[in-house]
Amino acid sequence: MGYPGTAPDYSELYDSFDTLVLESTYGGKIHPDRGDEMRKLDARILNAVHNGIDINVITLALERPVNVLYEILRCLENNHINPRTIDISYF
Repeated sequence: MGYPGTAPDYSELYDSFDTLVLESTYGGKIHPDRGDEMRKLDARILNAVHNGIDINVITLALERPVNVLYEILRCLENNHINPRTIDISYF
């Protein structure tokens, strides 16, 4: 998600995670549509859950894990998935 070419290349880390959620800041004034971004996040969460893929959340700010966890739980509840059936880790 986000705009290609706007973040540092961390491709060497990608092979060690099934699903990786990162926070970022915007370098410009153009922000993607929140609804579109939430649909993308939901699709990735559901794909991870249905395929037994780990979800790892790496955040820098204290409130970010709470915000991301809220969105993950919202997605699961909207799709009638018991959040107690999956493991979510953040660091």
